[in-house]
Amino acid sequence: MSSRILTRVALTFHAADSLQKQVSVMSMNLSAKLDELQRGDRHLETTVALCEIRSQLQELTKSVESCQSEVSEVKRDMVAIKHELDTVQQVKEEIEELREYVDRLEEHTHRRKLRLLEQVGGQLGYYTLLLLCIEA
Repeated sequence: MSSRILTRVALTFHAADSLQKQVSVMSMNLSAKLDELQRGDRHLETTVALCEIRSQLQELTKSVESCQSEVSEVKRDMVAIKHELDTVQQVKEEIEELREYVDRLEEHTHRRKLRLLEQVGGQLGYYTLLLLCIEA
């Protein structure tokens, strides 16, 4: 999932860079068209130039909306990833706590077995001594 997100982020930044270049080109074109309009009084050329400007502005608006949509999706994906990472970290901490608990439990069990072995060994020694005394 994260590689898909990273790809989407890269594409979004590429689209933003492309959009920046497109805006620069359109800005230069618009400036050129406006210069053209200022030089002459030709009504037909003015109308054509204004139509071109409107068309370019519509394309630019669509591109900006598309980029905004992509950025919103990437932000949502990043929030989801952050949530998943938080969950993984919490589970990791719980696993570590369980490991520590198991280690303490094993230690306690080992000490208890040793005490039981000592008690059994002591009782065996007592019964052996008792048997020896009875036989003598």
